[in-house]
Amino acid sequence: MRESLYKFAIGLSIIFVADGLFMAWALYKGGFAPLGYGQISYIPVFIPALLVSLVVVGFYIHGFTRRSWTVRGAERAFFILLSVSVAAKILVTIRGWS
Repeated sequence: MRESLYKFAIGLSIIFVADGLFMAWALYKGGFAPLGYGQISYIPVFIPALLVSLVVVGFYIHGFTRRSWTVRGAERAFFILLSVSVAAKILVTIRGWS
């Protein structure tokens, strides 16, 4: 089970990087708007990936606490990318409101 979860976490990390690059491009071009970035990447890509990531994080928490798993490199990258991606979305949303 851990190997499939490991591969799944790598795939989700790639999705978060791609979404982050698209978000940066939209900010650079000045088109970071709900009708642009939101319809293309935020709603169909980021939101489902975030929900699945929360389930994956739950499995990892269970594994770390009950099965004494240690964190591997790609898993550490997954947690960092998830945190940075969510923080970036929050900061951009706050910046857009002000």
